[in-house]
Amino acid sequence: MKEDSMPELRKRGSNRNRQQAMVRVAVLPLIIFVTSVLATIPSATPIIIRHDVSDEDYVALADSLDLSAAVVRFTRTDMAGTLIAQDWILSAAHVAQEVSPGGSLLWGSGDSLRVERVVLHPLWLEEGFPHDIALIKLTTPVEGAVTIPLYLDSDEEGRLVTLIGNGDLGDGTTGPTGNDGRFRAATNRIDNLSDSWLAWRFDGPNDPGTTPMEGISGPGDSAGPAFIQRDGRYFVAGVSSGQDTQATGGREGRYGVTEYYTRVSAYSDWIASVVASF
Repeated sequence: MKEDSMPELRKRGSNRNRQQAMVRVAVLPLIIFVTSVLATIPSATPIIIRHDVSDEDYVALADSLDLSAAVVRFTRTDMAGTLIAQDWILSAAHVAQEVSPGGSLLWGSGDSLRVERVVLHPLWLEEGFPHDIALIKLTTPVEGAVTIPLYLDSDEEGRLVTLIGNGDLGDGTTGPTGNDGRFRAATNRIDNLSDSWLAWRFDGPNDPGTTPMEGISGPGDSAGPAFIQRDGRYFVAGVSSGQDTQATGGREGRYGVTEYYTRVSAYSDWIASVVASF
């Protein structure tokens, strides 16, 4: 696997940035896979769902999983990351760069968490969004928090992922349409991967690869987690980073877009070294 070429692409920010009418343009590498050459490009990323499945089913799926308790937010509708320890949050660099030491984040029903430090990956660049991963250390451990272990194996391709978020809602025919702050969960299947990305397509109901609870993340869900379940336990395998909208004429959250998450297993050594350093 290698990365080549640098096509242009629109990158989504958080709902906070959208409210400030900020538009980002980013360039991301064209990923060429060994088995089948495939051009793919990441843009940034509540959950966008199938139009033929009840929205309440997606809400019920989120409610049935003990995963939203591991999610930390900027606001009621903007993700900040996932608790991987009682005092560490796994985030995306393009999101964590907006966090300042001494600032606060939200957890659970609205508890305030104080930030001690923010560590962006040393090779992260805002132009192009390479190495879009970061860690946020809290001043005080979150007692009783649900923490999610990292997925460390390199066998992600073909595996089912579970996504959870509470950013913008919508379906594959409309794209993002609004926000009610409710958590939703959806599934997808990892179609491709590179040294640093996990990727999957938002399939329509009649596409052969679709899942019964097919979905993708939406604006406000950047830095949110993608989980892989193994032996009855969930692991965080990806961090929401971007979405390729070339197949949909630049329209986000429609059937046919490809979603990109930073591949956690590729950065496990860096994560461990940072956590051990502070």
